[in-house]
Amino acid sequence: MSGQARVGNEQIADRLERLTVGQFAHVTTLTVPMLRRYDRAGLLRPAFRDADTGYRYYSWRQLYRAETIRMLRSLDVPMGDIAAALENADSVDLERIVEHQRQHIEERIQCDRHTVLRLECMLAHGSPLVNLRCRLQEVAAQPVASLRYETTLARAGESEAIALKILHDFLAERGIAVTGRELVVSHRLPLEAGRQSLGDQYVMEACLPVAAAPVGEGRVKGVVLSACEAATALLRGPWDDIRHAHWAVLAWLLDQGYVPAGPARQVYLVDDSDISDPRGYVTEIMRPVKSANGCSMSAR
Repeated sequence: MSGQARVGNEQIADRLERLTVGQFAHVTTLTVPMLRRYDRAGLLRPAFRDADTGYRYYSWRQLYRAETIRMLRSLDVPMGDIAAALENADSVDLERIVEHQRQHIEERIQCDRHTVLRLECMLAHGSPLVNLRCRLQEVAAQPVASLRYETTLARAGESEAIALKILHDFLAERGIAVTGRELVVSHRLPLEAGRQSLGDQYVMEACLPVAAAPVGEGRVKGVVLSACEAATALLRGPWDDIRHAHWAVLAWLLDQGYVPAGPARQVYLVDDSDISDPRGYVTEIMRPVKSANGCSMSAR
């Protein structure tokens, strides 16, 4: 190789070792702001910084690392996980990170599908805050097997399912038939207790209607839900908007000159034991009322 060729190659190698931020961004298809962000995060620091000018330079040796970061970020892998994968350089660890991200994306897709389902229900039935049709109704006294429990907004569905299963098992062991739909009494709704977080506790009571109140045992009680006059409405669709429906009923009864006279109830007229599509669920929201002057029927 001639001396001129060697000099040319050395110049090329030197340029590849001193790629400007703009050049490196062009080669990697990463933007300059991205490179600055990855520099601050410690994911992809410049290979060289000129002490006199302060200019930063990258090396061609960093192209593989840059492409790895670009590829993983395109999969929405968090930067912390990318840092761990680059630090360990372990295929098993990278596989774990990718599998974790796959599961995360799958959960997000399921959530998005459920959001679409709720939007479809709003298009079909209207928003529970706007189009919920409320009315007054006389509610007869109802013997029930009941179980009170404390829960949080985050665990409401899980807690309710456990309580109802306990009740079903209790009645089945004693040969007592369930005579109506599952219902829940909200003794302290989150919407009535000021500012609430997903971790705040509130009291619920799962109930199964029966012909006569059974003799209780342990946490299971036999009680009678008193007859009452109630503001009622039907929520059609998934249960995500049940709290909104309670708000709508409360707003309606106040507008009509009534005040609450007891805990709210929700009766599952059509639920997942009947159909698999949540768009067909029907839940009756009930709130015992009395007139603002204090006249009312007794309500539990």
